[in-house]
Amino acid sequence: MEKRLRSSLRSSAEEFLAAAASESESKQVKSALKALICSITPSSDLCTSLPAALHLALSRSLDCFRNSLQSQARDDGDRSSRSPPVKRVRRWEESSPSPSNDGAEELPVSQAETLARLRDIRRYACIAHICVSHPRKSFSPPDFLPCVRSLHDCLILFETDDELLLEVASLCEKWWKEKLPEREALISQSLPFLLSRSLTMNKKTYVHRVYAMRDAFLLFDFHDESIEDLKLLLLRCVITPLYLKTDEGRRFIAFMLTLNGKLLKEALALIKSQIPFGRKTVLEAYADILFRFWKHSEDSFRTETEDGFLQSLIEGAIYASSRSLANSIRRILRGFIDNRATDGVDKLLFRLAEPVLFRSLQVANSNVRQNALHLLIDMFPLENPDVTREAKNELLEKQFFLLERLLADDSPDIRSVAVEGCCRVLYLFWEVIPSSTITKMLTKIIDDISHDASNDVKLSTLKGIAYLLGNPQASEVLKVLLPRLGFMFLDPFLSVRMHVCDLLLAAKTIRSFQFNKVVDLDILLSSLANDHPIVAQKIVSLLMPSYFPSKVTTKEACNRFIALVKRSPAAGARFCEFARLEGSSSKSLIELVKACFNLATSSSEDLTPGQIDGLFTASSNLCRDLSSDAACKATLCKFFSKETLKSLLSTISSVRAQNSILSIASFVYPDGLVDFHDNCMRLIKNCSSLTGKVEMQAEIRRVHRLMVSNGRSNDLFGALADILRMAASRISEKLELPSGRKKKKKKIEKTRKKTTSKNSDLPLLAGSEDCAVAAAAAWQVKDLLAETETRTAMLTSPFLESVSSSLGTISRVFIEKSASWEQVDLLPVLAYTTLSLYRSLQDVDLTKVVDPPTDSSGEPRGNVSTALNYRAQCFLFLMNSLFSIQLNSKTISGVVRVSTALLKFIADAATLRLIPPSHPRWPLFASTFLRHLTSTSHNAAALFPFAKSSFTYAAKLLHVLLSAAAADQPLHQVPLLPYSSSLAHDLLDLAAAASLRLSTARPWLPDLLLALASPRLAADSPPPTQPTHLPLWLRSLGAAELRQFAGDGDGGGGAPPAIVGLLRAAAALLRKGNPKVLAAVGAVLVEAMEVGLRAGDFDLVLGLVRFLSLEVAEAEGAPPCGFLNEAHKLVGQALADAEEGEEQGRRRLEAAEELLRSLCGGVPSHFPV
Repeated sequence: MEKRLRSSLRSSAEEFLAAAASESESKQVKSALKALICSITPSSDLCTSLPAALHLALSRSLDCFRNSLQSQARDDGDRSSRSPPVKRVRRWEESSPSPSNDGAEELPVSQAETLARLRDIRRYACIAHICVSHPRKSFSPPDFLPCVRSLHDCLILFETDDELLLEVASLCEKWWKEKLPEREALISQSLPFLLSRSLTMNKKTYVHRVYAMRDAFLLFDFHDESIEDLKLLLLRCVITPLYLKTDEGRRFIAFMLTLNGKLLKEALALIKSQIPFGRKTVLEAYADILFRFWKHSEDSFRTETEDGFLQSLIEGAIYASSRSLANSIRRILRGFIDNRATDGVDKLLFRLAEPVLFRSLQVANSNVRQNALHLLIDMFPLENPDVTREAKNELLEKQFFLLERLLADDSPDIRSVAVEGCCRVLYLFWEVIPSSTITKMLTKIIDDISHDASNDVKLSTLKGIAYLLGNPQASEVLKVLLPRLGFMFLDPFLSVRMHVCDLLLAAKTIRSFQFNKVVDLDILLSSLANDHPIVAQKIVSLLMPSYFPSKVTTKEACNRFIALVKRSPAAGARFCEFARLEGSSSKSLIELVKACFNLATSSSEDLTPGQIDGLFTASSNLCRDLSSDAACKATLCKFFSKETLKSLLSTISSVRAQNSILSIASFVYPDGLVDFHDNCMRLIKNCSSLTGKVEMQAEIRRVHRLMVSNGRSNDLFGALADILRMAASRISEKLELPSGRKKKKKKIEKTRKKTTSKNSDLPLLAGSEDCAVAAAAAWQVKDLLAETETRTAMLTSPFLESVSSSLGTISRVFIEKSASWEQVDLLPVLAYTTLSLYRSLQDVDLTKVVDPPTDSSGEPRGNVSTALNYRAQCFLFLMNSLFSIQLNSKTISGVVRVSTALLKFIADAATLRLIPPSHPRWPLFASTFLRHLTSTSHNAAALFPFAKSSFTYAAKLLHVLLSAAAADQPLHQVPLLPYSSSLAHDLLDLAAAASLRLSTARPWLPDLLLALASPRLAADSPPPTQPTHLPLWLRSLGAAELRQFAGDGDGGGGAPPAIVGLLRAAAALLRKGNPKVLAAVGAVLVEAMEVGLRAGDFDLVLGLVRFLSLEVAEAEGAPPCGFLNEAHKLVGQALADAEEGEEQGRRRLEAAEELLRSLCGGVPSHFPV
C-alpha cells in the first residue's frame, strides 16, 4: 500500500489523489498519507499542483455525493409511495447473518455510491488537514482555502459520518487558530457543530476547544432569525454540569453573556430559575460566572444586570419565603461579596443593599429580619467608598447598633444568628473595630446571651466564642471573659455541655490558659464519672496532658494517673475507658494496668475502699480495650494469672471490685474459665431479692456475660430452670392448686413434699423466701433477654420450655394473690411476658394471628403465638375476677401494679401483631382496669404514679386498634369501634381524675379524638344510643368552665384543672383537622348537654356551651353548624319549658342560649352536619 502511494506521489498529484482514494479504510492508510505528505519539501512541484488537483477531485466527489443523495431521496420517496411498509428489523435480528447470502448484505446502488463518495471526501479532507498542518510549511495554506471552504459549506450534509464531521471541524478550527486568510468564512457551520458536540459528549476537551474559539462568536448576527438554534445551544451551556464544573466552561458562559442583550436576559432568567433547586457547587459556579461577566461587560449590560438581576437577588435574599431559598440566593451574591476588593464592588453592594437592608432589619416579620441579618453579616462592613471618613464611621456604627439590637430580638432564631454573626465580625475585623465596641459586644454576649432561655442561643454563644478563639489577637481578652461561661457546664442539655467541652479544648491552645479557672476541676471530674460518654471523652481529651501525658516517662504518667484516682476514683476509672481513643500508646497503657492492679492489691498503701474499687475498675476498663490486640492480650495473660484472679475473687468483699475482677477474667481468659465456673454458679444459685440492689445486679450481669461468652450457657439456664421449677413447686403446694394441676406437680420432688406436708395449709406470704428466690430468678431471666447475645442463647436453650412453664405458674400465683398481698413483686410477671413476646417473635407469621384452638385439657395447641394469645386471655380472666373484689387501701396497690404490667404486655403484643388486635377482649380489659383505677383514685393517693404509665399503655392499645381497623376494612364495618369509643372516654376520665399533665396525653390526642368520633363518622352507621350518665371528664370540663365563667366578672376563677388544658389542646387539633371529625366530637358534647338538660344540671350545660364558644368556635372562618344548631334547639326548648321558680337555672340557660345564638349566626351551609 505504501509503495503504491509513494509511486503515485512521484508521478503526479492527480495519480496520488486517485491512489489515495482507492485504498480501503484502515488506520495504516492515514499514517502512510501523513508520512508521505510530510516528506514533501518546499521545492517540490507538488506544493503547487496538489492544492489545485485536490480542489478539483474534491469538487467532483462533492457533486457526485449531492447527486447520490438526491437519487437516494427519490428512491426512498417512490418506495414509500408504491410499496407496503417492510417488517421492522428487531434488535436481535440486526446482527444475525442471513442464511441466503451468508452474511453479505447487498446495499442499493444509490446508497453504495453515497458511501463511496463519503469515503473519498473523508480521504481528501484528511489530506487537506495534513497539508495545512505541514511541519515544514511546504504548502501555502491559502491555496487550500477553496477546498476547506467547500468542505465547511457542506458540513451539514455529512451528519451521518462522525469521522468526517470531526475532520472538517478540526480543519476549520486549525484555520481559525492559525489566523489564516478568510477564517471568518469557516465558522458558521463548524462552530455550532463543536458547541453541540461539547454539550452531548461530556468531555472537557470539547469545552476547551469551544472556549479557545470564543472570539468567533462575535461574528454572528444575534438579531437574525436564523441564529435561534445557536442561541438555544448557548443557553444549554448555562445548565450543563460540565460547563459549570470546569473553569474554562464558566469563563465561556461569562463571555457568552456579553454577546447580546436578549441572550443575556434569557440566560439570567434561566440562572434565576435554577437557584431554588441548585446544589452548592452549581450556585457557586453561577456566582463565579456572574462576577466574571459583570467585571468584563460593557456599561449598558452592567447597568441592566445591576439594576435588574442583582437588585432582585438582594430583595429575594431578604424576602425569601424559606430559609433554604434565602441561603441559595446568598450563595450567588457571595461571588460579589468575596471579591469586594475589586474596584466598584463595594459601591455596587452599598447602592443595591442599603435602601432595603437596614429597613428590613426592623420590620415585624421575623423571617424577613433573619434573612436581612444573614445578608448584613455576609456583607459586613457595608460601606460607600465615595463618602467621607466621618460618614463611613457613622455607617459602621449604625451596623453595630443594629447587630447589638438583634442580640436582644424576640425571636430565638434571630438571636442565634446574631450571636454567631457578631463573633464572625469580631474574628474578621478585630483590628479595625474600636476596643470599646469589642468590649461592649463581648460583654453582652457572655454576660447576657449565655443565660438565654433558648438552648439554640446558648449553643450559638459557645460556637461563636470558640470560633473567635481562632483569632490570636482575641485570646487575651477572652482569657479574662471565659470564666464567666463556666456555669454552662452544668446545663441540663447535653448539647450545651458538649460545646462547653469543645470551647475548653479550643481555649487550651491559648498560652498559660488554665481550664480549671473556667470550670472547677472537681466539677469536671464529677462530670467525667457520671456524664454522657461523648462529654466524658471530651473531658478525657482535656485532662490527658495533665494526668497521663505522653511527653513524660511512663512511670511519671502512671503516678499522675494514680493521683487522679486518689482524688476521684470514679473519674479515674472512667478516664481509662477513653485513654486509648485519645491517643495513648498500648505500651504505656499496659504499664498503667500493672501499676493500678499492683497498687490495688498492695497492703502497704493506705487506700480507702472507694480508691481500691476505682483502681480495679480502671484496670478492667483498660483490659477491655487492650484485649482486642493479640500482643497486648498475651502480655496481660502473663501478668494476670488464673490463681491470682481466683484468689482475689474469693477474698475481696467489695461487689464492685469482684465485678472488675470478673471482667478482667472475661477479657484475658475468654477460652479457659473453668476455674471460675464454681464461683459463678454459686452466685447464680444463692442470690435472692435482687430488687434495688444495683451492685449485686451488676455482679450477676457480669457472671451471665462470662458464662455465655465461654459456652457455659446451658449450665446457666439449667440452674435457672431448676431454681424456678423448685420455687414453682413450693409455691403451688402452699397454695393448694386444683387437683388437675396438683397431680402434675407431684412428680417434681417427692422428698420436698414430705418435709413440707405439715405446713401445706399455711398461707403464703409475699415476703417469703420462696417468693424472693422466684423473683431473683425472674430478674435474671429478664436481664438475660435484654442483651442480644444472651437473649439468643436463651431462646435456643433446651431449658427454655421449662423456664417458661415455671415462670407461667409463678406469674399466675402472683396475679391471683395480688389482691391479698400488701406488696407484690412484679418481676415474675414481667419476665414471663417478656419471654413470651420474644418467643413469639422467633417464628410467627405476623399477618395471621387468630384465637388459638384448644384441646380437651384447655391448653393451647399450635405455635407459640397462639399460646401467647391463650396465656393473655387467662391472665385477663384472672384480673377481671379481681376487679370485682372489694379491696382495702393496703392491697389495692398490688392489683394496680399487676394490671399495669399486663396492660403493657397486651399493648406490646398487639403492636407486634402477636395477638389478634381486633378482638374486643383487649379494649374491654383496658376499660375495666381504667375505670377501676379511676374509681379508687379518691382514697389511694399512692396510685397516682401508676396513672401516667397506665394511660400511656392504654392509649397505645387504642392506637393499635384504630390502625388495625383502618388497615383491615372500612371504618364503618369494624365491630370494635364502640369499644374504642368507650376506651377513649375511660382514658379521658383517668386524665381528669389523676390530673395528668398535657405532655403525657398530647401524643395520643389524635387517637382519642378519632375514637370519640368513630361511631358517628360512617354514613350508614346506626344512631348512637343516648347516654344515661356522663363521663367524669365531661363533668369536670363543665364544672371548670362554669367556674371560669363565674370568675370572668370579678377577674377570678382560679387556674383551670389539667383536663381543661388537655381538652383545649384537643380543640386546637380539631380546628385544624377534618371538619367531619370536629362535627362528630361536637355531637358528643351536645349529647352530654342533653343529659344535663334532662337531669336539670344547667350549670353543666352552661359550662359545655362556654367551652364550645371559646374553643371549638375559634377556628378560622365559621364553625360547623350542625351540632351547634342542635344544641341551640335543645337549650331553647329547655328555656321555654323552664319553671318560673327556678331563677338561677333560667339565668344559666339564658346565658347558654345567648352564646349559642351568637355562634349559629352566619354559619355557611357547606359545613357537615
